[in-house]
Amino acid sequence: MRVAIIGAGTVGSALGKTAVTAGHTVSVSATSPKKAVSVGAATGARAAANHMDAVSAADLGTKETAAAQTLQRHLPNNPVVNAVNTVFAGRLGNPVEQGRHVH
Repeated sequence: MRVAIIGAGTVGSALGKTAVTAGHTVSVSATSPKKAVSVGAATGARAAANHMDAVSAADLGTKETAAAQTLQRHLPNNPVVNAVNTVFAGRLGNPVEQGRHVH
């Protein structure tokens, strides 16, 4: 799957590394292009020139104004819920549940 990660901080870096490790093709963007290049090099992701570049390289595309709208269009029989991230970056970067590595 082609995945876009917008944001190259601790959470974006952890998600990017985990997605690349799981075999996905990842594009990462940041407000600072230098940060995107740095995180891309560290995680194996492609550094996108900007946020739209990252998203346009992903499988979901951008026909709507919000990612939730795009997701809902692709999953018409499933509810789409906006949730606040409550998972720490360390957990995202090393997804282990009951001693088993989860991808």
